Amino acid sequence: LSFTHVSAGDEHTALVDIHGRVFTCGEGTRYQLGHGKAKPEYHPRVVETLLGVGDLELNGSCSGIEGVSCGTWHTAAWTRGGGDLYTWGWGRFGQLG
Repeated sequence: LSFTHVSAGDEHTALVDIHGRVFTCGEGTRYQLGHGKAKPEYHPRVVETLLGVGDLELNGSCSGIEGVSCGTWHTAAWTRGGGDLYTWGWGRFGQLG
């Protein structure tokens, strides 16, 4: 895998590969990994709910995610072209938008 963007929070990491897919790993106790469960991932795992996001390209694929940013217990990802923003994790104080 080749990654184009990396961000590290206090207890987790998010990465974007050359195909616009997001991978996360680390502690997931506040759902900050985006896998739907509050458990750790010890190796980078693709965030399946973000597959297929972004602009539709001429070849029928989607442009995917451009970048990610990790907070303490939350994560944000934005699409190429800046059209969409996705957030997940612990949002008790409004940090998810």
